[in-house]
Amino acid sequence: MQTKPRLKVTLLAILIPVFIVVVLIGMIESGGVTYAETTQRQQQQTTPNVQFTAFSYTVDENDPDGLVTINVQISAVPTTTANTVTVTYATADGTATSGVDYVSTSGSLTFAPGDSAIKSFEVTIINDTTPESNEVVNLILQDPQNAVLGTRSIAELIIQSEDASPTPTGAAPTPIFADRYEANNTLSTAYTLQINDTTFCSDNDATMWPAGDIDYYRFWGRAGGAYVIKTDNLDVGLDTNIRLLGPEGQLLAQNDNIISGNRRSELTYSVGVDGYYYIEVTNRDGSDPADKTYCVQINEVPGTATPTPLPTATRVAGADICEPNFDRDNACLIAPNEVVAGLNFVPLDGEGPDNDFFKMWIREGWYYECETQNLSGFNDTNMILYDQNGNGIAGNNDRSFNDLGSLVPFQANYTGWLYVLVGPVVPVDYRFSNLYTYDLTCVSTANTPTPTPRPTHPPSSGSSGGGTGGGVTMPRPTRTPTIDPNATPTPDLVATIQALETRQSEEPMATDVPRIDIAPLPTDVPPQPSVFNASFTVVVFYDKNGNNLPEIDEGIQETAVLVNDGATGDLLSLGYTNEAGLLRFSVTASSDLLKVSIPYLGLTQTFGSDVSEILIRVAPSTLPNELP
Repeated sequence: MQTKPRLKVTLLAILIPVFIVVVLIGMIESGGVTYAETTQRQQQQTTPNVQFTAFSYTVDENDPDGLVTINVQISAVPTTTANTVTVTYATADGTATSGVDYVSTSGSLTFAPGDSAIKSFEVTIINDTTPESNEVVNLILQDPQNAVLGTRSIAELIIQSEDASPTPTGAAPTPIFADRYEANNTLSTAYTLQINDTTFCSDNDATMWPAGDIDYYRFWGRAGGAYVIKTDNLDVGLDTNIRLLGPEGQLLAQNDNIISGNRRSELTYSVGVDGYYYIEVTNRDGSDPADKTYCVQINEVPGTATPTPLPTATRVAGADICEPNFDRDNACLIAPNEVVAGLNFVPLDGEGPDNDFFKMWIREGWYYECETQNLSGFNDTNMILYDQNGNGIAGNNDRSFNDLGSLVPFQANYTGWLYVLVGPVVPVDYRFSNLYTYDLTCVSTANTPTPTPRPTHPPSSGSSGGGTGGGVTMPRPTRTPTIDPNATPTPDLVATIQALETRQSEEPMATDVPRIDIAPLPTDVPPQPSVFNASFTVVVFYDKNGNNLPEIDEGIQETAVLVNDGATGDLLSLGYTNEAGLLRFSVTASSDLLKVSIPYLGLTQTFGSDVSEILIRVAPSTLPNELP
């Protein structure tokens, strides 16, 4: 929720052995994220690690044997039978397809006392005559016993094609995923564009894949030059946002939509010094960006030598009624079932970011649902609940795929203060912070008391009035005899009435007419397999500021994440986190349970298919001042 310079954080630079890994996993039924912290024990130096002998293996498609040997090594062979090491291996589709380009395989390897430090398995390659480019098979190590996984627990097998290139026949173009300008995910890897060069947009093959991709471009600007920078030719399903950064990486200008209803971006800026200027392009559309393209164009136009400044000195009016509420000590007091309307992300004391804290008194055993509502078209909220001691309870980014509001349910297990933090998912430009509006409410429901059991009557075979059988027969009222109201009571008449009442109370009730229910036998229908679709995001971050939230510069990139079917164990998807530590999955499983694994961290967690976000937090740790 803070706007900071984007920095590339690599896994190996952070996860030194003395660090403690803390994992926050999201598993609430509403599809949000619940933070449940666990601590991974520090690996003992004597524990061996297993890994592939290389990150990449290569085989020719027309290899005469049709086999390639994959080697796995262990750092230290076990010395006792009790320390025997096993590890499972598996293949998964990359750009290669199982059954078409190779034969899928899986199994386990065992390192026993006295064994070699290298074990191997084979992958069968299928040679076809279809002209195609090189293809990749993913190789995966999982579930080590008496060992840990090394850095090379994920590798790739490259199948080199020997088929001639095909002659164009006018067939449909090959889908575009990662573009040829990658990796351009940081300032240092920015792709260089030329001023007034129209060829980039004539090709129109830049992509925002995978989801969460950030593209950087650079151009050489001269002092006094004015430039129009724009994205163009957007495919449906892309919504670009561009930021112009100076030679030192400082933010100079930004634009989301050039006009209302048009999702391309454009800005004009006059530069003051010679040097490289950087363009950051992100995608604000949440749909699958596969095979969707765009381009960037830079044109020099007549301008002045005076750079156009950002109007940051102008105070934005309209801070909401709860400001200042930037931390728990200044939290805005709200009441259960109250709707606090007209909130925004305008900080009271000048340029942002703005985090909104609220507090509410709760009762043990009560059920609460806190949610943001009526978001403006610019807004996308994130919500986290904290207990009265500041411990994270639960959180949620998006209520659903098509609703950027946040919803977090909570069953109170204590009586006291509940703290609610609401912030923007996308960093907010201070100039437009008053446009990011929302309402907040926390609905409360007391537990329904258990009803006192009532005496029941024997079930009846039927019921009067046309009701269904099998219910409970209630006592019938005593029927009153018909009496002439004008008659003069006499001792004999009184005695007669009493006799009638006595006889009626002793007479059995009239037996209901028996009812026969006829139900046709069901027709046998072949059982249909259940299908569960799940879309969720995994974020791996190094929490260097200790606030339990993934900041924009804390993402750990290039971390392998695996998703398996929780019932069958089948591998459903595999990917690597981007520079923000983010990776989005959309999978179909045979059960409502999924298993997420991060081999390098030794983490495996099972959760429901209704989860929307999983946060993997790597906790900072202070290094010792001196070596032992």
